[in-house]
Amino acid sequence: MGAAQLVQQHPDYSETSDLFRMNGTSMSTAITSGVVAMMLEANPNLTPDQVKFRLKYAAVPAITEQGELRYAL
Repeated sequence: MGAAQLVQQHPDYSETSDLFRMNGTSMSTAITSGVVAMMLEANPNLTPDQVKFRLKYAAVPAITEQGELRYAL
């Protein structure tokens, strides 16, 4: 199924005819595993606990100063 067909079937989630917004754990898992791969490429001696710590330490809340979700759909 192409992006244009997804946009037609679910217009509420489309930004443009080429960009379809998705969220959830299935999306975040792919992003996180890519970040971890890059971390381990740069420093292959990191332990799982060190990777987890660095991910958590670098995370920033996705809320505005008013306490609202920054990336609400």
